[in-house]
Amino acid sequence: MGHENFYQFKLSFPSLKGRFRELIEVLCEKYDQKIVVLIDEYNKPILDNIHRPEVAFEIREELKNFYSVLKDADPYLKFVFITGVSKFSKVSLFSGLNNLENLRLSPSYATICGYTQ
Repeated sequence: MGHENFYQFKLSFPSLKGRFRELIEVLCEKYDQKIVVLIDEYNKPILDNIHRPEVAFEIREELKNFYSVLKDADPYLKFVFITGVSKFSKVSLFSGLNNLENLRLSPSYATICGYTQ
């Protein structure tokens, strides 16, 4: 079931980037709360195409464009939680975001990140 049917509204933007931004704004307005965005394996499309550098580069650029929505949507966001196997500073997808915190080795988040010893 798509988000439009589930939340009972219609998005108007044709681009994925526009629809992502609109979804964040509409949900924030509809529920009168800031939005939480969870992104699992943010870099999987790139890694799936790592053997084809030109395709991986195109995907990286598109994802960079898509994820740039998060910076502009800051007033609507409570927090964003992003997971992936590559350190985000090495992939350069989030260069527009300036308030990222790497929790990978933080003792406070060890269990949620899979580190227990």
